[in-house]
Amino acid sequence: MPKKILYDRLPSSTEDESETENPATEKEWTVQYDKKKAPLLGLLQFASRYDQLLQILGCAAGVVAGSMMPLMSIVLGSSIQVFVSASHSENNSLLLQEINDRVLYLLGIGAGAMVASYIQAVCWMVSGENIATRIREAYLQSLLRQDIQILDGIGAGQVTTSISCDINIIQDTISHKTGLFISSLSTFLSAFIIAFIRNWRLAIIVSAILPAMVIPTAVMSMFVANNVKESSIQASLAHTVAADAISSINAVKSLGIQDVMTRLYDDLLRRSERFLFKRSFWLGSIYGYVFLVLFSAYSLAFWEGSRLLASDQLHTGIVVNVLFSVIIGTLALGRVTRFLESLTTAISVSTKILETIGRENYGLDSEPKVRSSIQGNILFQNVSFAYASLPDVLVLDDISLHILPRKTTAIVGASGSGKSTIIGLLERFYEPTSGQILIDGIPITALDLSSFRSQMSLVSQEPTLSSTTIFENVCMGLLGTSFEFAKPYRQLSMVMEACKLAGISEFIETLPDGYDTFVGSKGVLLSGGQKQRLAFARAIVRDPKVLILDEPTSALDQESESIIQAALDTVSATRTIIILAHKLHTIKKADSIIVIGEGKVLEQGTHEDLSQSKGAYFSLLQAHQNPKTSEYDREKAEITLGGKETFLEGDNARCSPPPVDVLKQTEKPEWGITHYFIQVLRLNGPEIHLIILGFLASIICGAIYPIQAFLFAKMLVLSGSPQDASFGDSANFYSLMFFVIALVKCVSQFTSSFALGVCCNRMIGRVRSTAFRNILRQNIEWFHGTGHSTGRLIFSLSRHSHHLAGLHGSSIAIFIDILTNLTSSAIFSLVVAWQYSLPVLCVIPFIIIAGYLRLLVLKDFENAISEWHKYSTEVACEAIASIRTVAALVREKQILETYRSTLKVASKLAYRSILRSSALYSLSQSLVFLVNAFAIWYGGRLMVQGRINLFQNFAVYMALTFGAQDAGEMVGRPANGLSTAAASLVELGTWESGRKEHNHPNRLRLQPKTYSICFENVFFAYQARPERLVLSDVDLTIQPGQHIAIVGASGSGKSTILGLLCGFFTPSSGTVKIGGIDVSSLDSQSYSSLISLVPQDPVLFPGTIQFNILLGASDPSSVTHQDMEEACREANILDFIQSLPEGFETSCNNTSLSTGQKQRLVIARALIRNPKILLLDEPTASLDALSVNHVLTALESASKARTTIILAHNISSLLRVDRVYNLDQGRILESSGPSEGC
Repeated sequence: MPKKILYDRLPSSTEDESETENPATEKEWTVQYDKKKAPLLGLLQFASRYDQLLQILGCAAGVVAGSMMPLMSIVLGSSIQVFVSASHSENNSLLLQEINDRVLYLLGIGAGAMVASYIQAVCWMVSGENIATRIREAYLQSLLRQDIQILDGIGAGQVTTSISCDINIIQDTISHKTGLFISSLSTFLSAFIIAFIRNWRLAIIVSAILPAMVIPTAVMSMFVANNVKESSIQASLAHTVAADAISSINAVKSLGIQDVMTRLYDDLLRRSERFLFKRSFWLGSIYGYVFLVLFSAYSLAFWEGSRLLASDQLHTGIVVNVLFSVIIGTLALGRVTRFLESLTTAISVSTKILETIGRENYGLDSEPKVRSSIQGNILFQNVSFAYASLPDVLVLDDISLHILPRKTTAIVGASGSGKSTIIGLLERFYEPTSGQILIDGIPITALDLSSFRSQMSLVSQEPTLSSTTIFENVCMGLLGTSFEFAKPYRQLSMVMEACKLAGISEFIETLPDGYDTFVGSKGVLLSGGQKQRLAFARAIVRDPKVLILDEPTSALDQESESIIQAALDTVSATRTIIILAHKLHTIKKADSIIVIGEGKVLEQGTHEDLSQSKGAYFSLLQAHQNPKTSEYDREKAEITLGGKETFLEGDNARCSPPPVDVLKQTEKPEWGITHYFIQVLRLNGPEIHLIILGFLASIICGAIYPIQAFLFAKMLVLSGSPQDASFGDSANFYSLMFFVIALVKCVSQFTSSFALGVCCNRMIGRVRSTAFRNILRQNIEWFHGTGHSTGRLIFSLSRHSHHLAGLHGSSIAIFIDILTNLTSSAIFSLVVAWQYSLPVLCVIPFIIIAGYLRLLVLKDFENAISEWHKYSTEVACEAIASIRTVAALVREKQILETYRSTLKVASKLAYRSILRSSALYSLSQSLVFLVNAFAIWYGGRLMVQGRINLFQNFAVYMALTFGAQDAGEMVGRPANGLSTAAASLVELGTWESGRKEHNHPNRLRLQPKTYSICFENVFFAYQARPERLVLSDVDLTIQPGQHIAIVGASGSGKSTILGLLCGFFTPSSGTVKIGGIDVSSLDSQSYSSLISLVPQDPVLFPGTIQFNILLGASDPSSVTHQDMEEACREANILDFIQSLPEGFETSCNNTSLSTGQKQRLVIARALIRNPKILLLDEPTASLDALSVNHVLTALESASKARTTIILAHNISSLLRVDRVYNLDQGRILESSGPSEGC
């Protein structure tokens, strides 16, 4: 949580400052994992001794809880024997006494079941929560220590899916499902033990069903697990696509590729759905087969039992006892098989997580490392390097170079020459393919990585800030240093001094919250120049021994650049400085300049020496001194870019609130369960035939139970007269009927599970697709609001849509099955004996009420804990997305501690919910015994009174007590799914609202031609801070085909003008018109096809180079290979592409190319569109001088016959323009060139 600093209460310098370090406060953050163990044991080894104690206690309680139902079968068997005997006896008082005794037994068993169920549920769920938390920690910890090239291949979307979905599946399995497995296994074993004790002959015959059930279900479960694993892989890839699109939403909207990204996302979801289709088939097969075996067991038990009764080898009570024990045991075995399905699913999704956790930690070998103070004497000896994605392309080819300590060394060269790779190797982001790097004569691999990195500072070309305050961001530079644990006032003093050196302090002091101002996700609420200066302040606050600057002034105006240069002059005397630069005038004072070309060191020397040698450096210098210039004389066109800066966006705290604010829930609609089902049916409209089929099959499944009760009653009545002549034939007939029921149950159960499972899978895919499409349709400002960071949105997209299965598939099948069972059993009972049925029916609702209360508890718990899991996922996602910055700042431990503290709060909320929900769960389970006790007690009295006969007693008892058990099952198993699905529907439903882009068939569509652009009295402030104007009374007219430039200091509002023109934002007042039409009334998709934006921070999407270029085309199918080559030739990137082994088919992403190469690819992408309006935001800031000339020539040629707007800090690097506007604090101060009116 960000620190709040009271600036007026800073202590004086005389106060004690000796406590600069507090190692005792550092917690050991390593989670040990033995990768040699099997997946299941690998999961369980994350249990602490406390968790193991809970598991032992949970196992003991589960054994007790599971044995309660078989014990009840003994009581029921003896009770039925009493009823059978009573039909031939007149001693009513003795009968009532025996019934009362058995009722007391049942009440005692029920009380034991309640206590044992509660202990079992609490122990397993608490241990499961603890284990899942440690797995999350270990997973993130392992990711933070992996080779960065591995992380580039994983992607933030896959990380989010693993944390939000896969680990949840694991937690669900190793917590309450394991508890249910233990109790079910106990039920199965104790039931069959009782059956064997009561009559071993009958028990042996019935036990033949065991191998018939276990072996086939185990094989089918393997198929289920394999398909779940493959489906999870495809879903992770889909969420990676979503994460890339959301994190680069500006690029997505400016290119108008929302539909393209949605199609990519949908294609991967369809691949996932194909595997889920197979999963549904095998799951349906398992459920159908299990019930076939179970009901066949009834048939076999009755058939053999009737033979033993006829031979007078046992009486009815024992047959019922054995039969009930077998029924209870086989039902428990069914629950065991369902757990095995869950277990195989958990193991399959855990494989990739455990592989990541068990992978060797990069650069963190077990042997001790050297922890020493470095001097900065750096030596590269015959170093070669190739990226894993392009192993045949050497980026560095046998280079040797020497960087002297306490000297300034500059590395120059064309874009993509290998400069940034040298820095990556020095920071140990990668390992050399061959050769070695020495620091002060010590191999870099022998140095302690954290200690080594803490003595260096890196300012990257594309600086990344964390979504916290300015103070916290700069203070991150102190991590790993002796000032990491210094007192806050001391840290603040150092931060303020660093910001002053970086030329950013004046801007910060104008902000209402000063250094406590939030900067938003990745610093989105600051301009590029402001971010770069904050990154520089973060680097120098560390007082590093080695300072590495990768194009430190590329995003700065001339005034800010001079401030940074002065700061470098100040700090250069006591440290080694390495500068990567394209602006050669910034490195003239360097002690040594190294020229890199095609991965080799071309030459090295001082500026004067290299200038006179007429070599590679001289060529770069000539190109830099003779760039393309404006048609105006440079001196006349020179405009002062002074003035104060403004904060780019409003109340940034809304972008990423501190943890305390995370719990503040947004107002969401309250829907009833009926509405949820209606929503599900609406989402599954195309599958309505499958829904009807699945519902009918579920109704048939439920309707079988009163038929089963009827047959049971007939058999029990029949068992009272085994000597009758028709006994054998009747017993055979009823046994055959049970087998017929088994066949019907098998077919209906398979149909129900498979049909509704397919509907569920398609619904989840449709919801994800619709939700993702809704996300991409939101206004840009929506992404700056609370809870809309990339990590949180991917968390919701993945987890909430997955939770919708709780309202569908097996959950709905079970719900309809049980509801039909209760309804049909109630009707059947009322018809058979209403006077017996009514009182028993009045007791059953108490079970449902207890379950409903548990559902409410779980729903509230899900709402509360979800926010904390979103926040923790955001922390992890942000860390992986900016892993290079995290590694360079040695932030791994800090990130893990933040992640751990967030999970700790979530766990506390979970404990509270577990205690409450477990109490209600155990109550609902014990009420089943209460219903049985009441039914026996009341039925016995009615029989004594002669109001019902033996058949009516058995029929009603069987129907309603089985229904009561199903009621407990209904509120037990589907409750979790219903509660989470309900919350998910509300969450996903909120994305339907919000300020969406203008994309409607009734909106105006412009023809593809050049239009005038007019800003009329435009005022603009971001919604989060409406009182702070970013643009103030801007009047600006651009005629068709005109070329204009807008210049100004960082944060003056230049990029906001482009944002308004692109339709990202809507003016607070005034209008922006294209061809005399308000931009807000235009169809955004067609309008974006007229515009090409080249942003200051280039963005590439995972895919081939050809794919990235074609994203810029309005109609990719009409673009020929020759068109692509021409666009790339104009952008000066064609030679590089053709040098690659796979050319245009080379895979790339946002990290696989240098910034200059990315910038030129983005320019090629802009040119391929042939836009009518070309928007250029510092298009040459990341390019070397040679590329600048080529690109400016290409852009000048491309800008003919189209309107061009260019933003720049440096006037000398502008295209040939008709007019230059100077923007200061959101106002146009002056302009040069001919003026035109609207």
